Amino acid sequence: MEKLTVEILVFMGFLGVAALSKVFLERINFPFTVGLVVIGIVFGFFASNSDSLTYLNNIALTPAIIMSLILPVLIFDAAINIKTRALLNNIVPILLLAVLGLLLSSFIIAVGLSVSTELSLLLALLFGALISATDPVAVIALFEEVGAPRRLTTLVDGESLFNDATAIVLFTIVLGIIVQDGNGANPTVFQAAGNFLFTLIGGLAVGTILGFLGFSLFKFDKKSGSFIMTISIVIAYLSFIVADEVLHVSGVMSTLAAGIVLSHFSPRSTTSDEALNEAKTFWEYMAFVANSLIFLLLGLTEFQTFTSTQDPLGMIKVLLITILLVTIARALVVYTIIPLYNRFSKTSSISKAYQLILFLGGLRGAVPVALVLAVPVNVPHRSLIVQITLGYILFTLLVQGTTMKGLMRKLGLKAEDSDFDDVETTVTTFTVPSPEFGVLLYTQLITSFQDDGLFASRARADGNERHCRLSKKGHFLELSLTQQGVDMTTTPQDKAYAAHILSNTVASLEDSVKSLQNVLVENQNTIR
Repeated sequence: MEKLTVEILVFMGFLGVAALSKVFLERINFPFTVGLVVIGIVFGFFASNSDSLTYLNNIALTPAIIMSLILPVLIFDAAINIKTRALLNNIVPILLLAVLGLLLSSFIIAVGLSVSTELSLLLALLFGALISATDPVAVIALFEEVGAPRRLTTLVDGESLFNDATAIVLFTIVLGIIVQDGNGANPTVFQAAGNFLFTLIGGLAVGTILGFLGFSLFKFDKKSGSFIMTISIVIAYLSFIVADEVLHVSGVMSTLAAGIVLSHFSPRSTTSDEALNEAKTFWEYMAFVANSLIFLLLGLTEFQTFTSTQDPLGMIKVLLITILLVTIARALVVYTIIPLYNRFSKTSSISKAYQLILFLGGLRGAVPVALVLAVPVNVPHRSLIVQITLGYILFTLLVQGTTMKGLMRKLGLKAEDSDFDDVETTVTTFTVPSPEFGVLLYTQLITSFQDDGLFASRARADGNERHCRLSKKGHFLELSLTQQGVDMTTTPQDKAYAAHILSNTVASLEDSVKSLQNVLVENQNTIR
């Protein structure tokens, strides 16, 4: 068979394995992304011991696959799903952790490794930069499964998005110094800091501009889901490539900004809810494909790397030192920065339980792999840096990733009782002539919203009030039955939609009442 045909078959095979694995792993209550890594390692074992699977030995993660193909999808999907208001409300601790925390972590790791291993301070700083980038994929998946508090999810998700960009910029600066060493003048501390800020801010600027461009293009066909999908995927990749390859600023920050702009402003335009929901469903699937590929290939790459190690005992020794140093660095970052933030922000302090999750939830994934594989082969001790990077990633996934769910339950962390925390809301009250009509309207409204695709996730009775929460792909509302009528709480962008359903429901009830009256009139003699 031709090479392209084989590659297509392998790709389809990976997707099939991922789909079946998702069903199986959910049934045994095992984290999906972590399970894919294990399956990838198993694939690597069979590929090395079976002639029919030897082609898999030629497949491995490369920087191009991660940075150009997979990372824009993961960043954009996370950006369009993050709650803008919640992100802005928590932007100070997020930036402290993502920028100051990553820099602090990188230097702690660098000093520790340079003292305890054969790596020089500069090489150790290179490793510290790439390994300090956290990956939210596995943790956020667990958060959704367990039902984590919204603020905790925002903190973890926001930090990982911003520190990916910080790590890439720091890594690029340090790698540039290593490559130029002996071939030219190295930049000063002020020049490096200037380059750092320029790269981050430049990425934000590029992404913001392209995000507004995409938002403007949405208006050409406001009701077509396929049109919205196409424009969004163009903006996702264009923002990354233009920033990273053309302007040499942060592609991660660019795609992040573009996604946030599109997510925040599109619902406020006249773009239909149906088109936006179709687009979000599309991006959920794109993220599933990207995560399936990267974690399966990560497991495969892990096996290939460790089986080719010349000095396994020496590598294990350095890996154990690395695990200890990175853990200490993460603890110092979280338990220094967060208490300092709490001291100056009494009204929105971060609890000790949240701090523990932030400390132990720092899993690693796509970005460290892409960065370490991008290190030139002529860089001293490259193979050791690659081995301890992949080894530490495997440790975080298999140890921290599998224990996070139990820890969260032990700490009693669960979703808030209301979907509207940190969200601007509006309440529409429909007054009814009698309590009986209120019950009828409330019940019919739930049915109407469910017929329109919303899912009733909670319905309960509290004394004289009854409440129901309904949601559909990021859109949610709450209905409350009171003695005076029905209260409907929505976000401002969903108010018109909810009012439309309410109007149709009332009209339907009115028609039903008129029909009953006609039946009564027509059958008066029979009733007597």
